[in-house]
Amino acid sequence: MKQFIDKYIFPKAVDKKLIGLWIPIYVQLAMLFVLTLSNNILVGHYGIETLAALGIGGNYLNAIMGVFFFLSLISTTAVAFFKGAKDHAKNTMTQIDCMIFAVLIGIIVTIAFELLTPSFIKLFPTDEEVQSLAILYSRVFIIALPFIFFSWSCIGILKGLQKAKLLMKISGGFLTLEILLNIFFVFICRLGIMGVALGPIIANILQSGVCIYFITRDFDKDAVKHYKPHILRLVGYIKDSIPLMIRSLAFWVLILLSLWCFSKLGTEYIAAGQIGDVVLSFAMFTFDALASASQSLVGEARGKNDFKLLHEIVERTKRIKNIFIPIVAIFYVAAGYFLPPIMTNDKTVSYLAFMMCLLSILAIPITSYTYTLDGVFLGFAKYNFLMYSAAISLAVCAAEMLIIVHTIQNTFILFTVLYLSYELIFVSVRGLMQHFEYKKIIKLNNI
Repeated sequence: MKQFIDKYIFPKAVDKKLIGLWIPIYVQLAMLFVLTLSNNILVGHYGIETLAALGIGGNYLNAIMGVFFFLSLISTTAVAFFKGAKDHAKNTMTQIDCMIFAVLIGIIVTIAFELLTPSFIKLFPTDEEVQSLAILYSRVFIIALPFIFFSWSCIGILKGLQKAKLLMKISGGFLTLEILLNIFFVFICRLGIMGVALGPIIANILQSGVCIYFITRDFDKDAVKHYKPHILRLVGYIKDSIPLMIRSLAFWVLILLSLWCFSKLGTEYIAAGQIGDVVLSFAMFTFDALASASQSLVGEARGKNDFKLLHEIVERTKRIKNIFIPIVAIFYVAAGYFLPPIMTNDKTVSYLAFMMCLLSILAIPITSYTYTLDGVFLGFAKYNFLMYSAAISLAVCAAEMLIIVHTIQNTFILFTVLYLSYELIFVSVRGLMQHFEYKKIIKLNNI
């Protein structure tokens, strides 16, 4: 079987490097799915109000964290570049800079959003009980943000160094710990929705310590001895961060706009959206992991200044993506049928979540292509382009959503069109822009 796979499915050396990175990264992301799924199961049986509160609080927190996920992306690209250039001293200083920058951002964000959370949550037009639960969950969880941001920076460093197996062991181990802590706080301590906010605090504090140990042991000792924080390097990170922050903000503005639209339809639609998003996230992890693997290899090839290798990485990534598409489609059907009844006793919510999964199948060819090219452009460090493509896509899709929410009267049809707006329109515009930009890069470099 292994010989058949090596000969016919992944025959090239680049294929094996991509899959060798993809497997550990996917396992790490899959553990995030298990965590989210377990949280939904743990609080879902408290009632749809609690599940809806987790949906609002979870998406609000994901929006905050998503905006600052650039801390991991910048680390991966910078570290992979210096790995390709074989400059260990500069790589060490880059890693230290990335970790310090993540801590500073984490502290500032935590203080700001502890104060702003109640005002943001109250923007969602839902029941007071749902709002109160969402505020409680969010404000407790936010305490973990400095440690989460630091861990993300470390994860980005490990991806850039292509130490994917170590990444899988660290992330998988502490995500498992977080799940066990959440079960303890919800089932044993009976803390309800607050229970699934306490586990992340403890788990990420411990993970931060372990990451420091494994990363610093391979540092260049002379680089550490002569290291000094420099304002120009910090300005450089801020300069790279702003486009990626705006890009991430565009994603989450659209997701929160979708949630706001769903909240106008009723609590059942918020709860269904939460369950559907869990399934969608897991399926897209397949392509996210492939994009991360591609980002690391593209960054390394760019450090070597080898554009032919770079083009081969991109083409083999797209080929592997096509292999994954039918597998993801089958998963949507199976997960959409079996998972919703586990997460809720409400049959209407289960049916709506199943319909979301079926609708998602229509978008797989487009979303998989766009997700894959995201990783390529991150590896290229084309941060400004990624910002512009996301901002333009947001403008087009948000305008369309705001129009339909005020024109379509049938609730179920409105629900369907809103969901497809994100899946098709937002992703399609980005995908088209990325496709033509990559063609331009090929032409400029005579590949």
